[in-house]
Amino acid sequence: MLRLLEELKPRVALGLGLDPRARQVQVELVAVNYAYSEVSNVDGTKLDFREIIPGDLRVVYSTLPVREVVEICGARRLLPVRPSLGTGLFLCNVAGYLLMKYGVEKGVPAGFLHIPPSTVNLMRGETDYGFPLDTIVETVECVLEVAVKSFKH
Repeated sequence: MLRLLEELKPRVALGLGLDPRARQVQVELVAVNYAYSEVSNVDGTKLDFREIIPGDLRVVYSTLPVREVVEICGARRLLPVRPSLGTGLFLCNVAGYLLMKYGVEKGVPAGFLHIPPSTVNLMRGETDYGFPLDTIVETVECVLEVAVKSFKH
């Protein structure tokens, strides 16, 4: 991901992760420089509380305009949008950490959202509920619009 961010140089960087228990879009405020998992990944590697980037910042903060995102996108009657401290310590946190670090270093809006399950997840039997995918997409688009407008000034 770091290589791609440096190569593509996005002016906005936003990661998405599915939270199967969420009933709103969660704008993550921070990510930490640690990865941990009790289960092994596909190649058998187990993340035993290791630093994502050894010796780097322990915490990075989202550079998304969280207050504006919550207020503006929430007012549009899409999905509720809430701030969150729930990136966990596995893949979502790793992606969030790298994105937020990029945003801090480059001075661009960057962060991570947890999104709720869609009706596709519901129809597959993966969850007990789901929101229309177009509503989830519209909410994410709203977050991006607010982020871009806030950084044009």
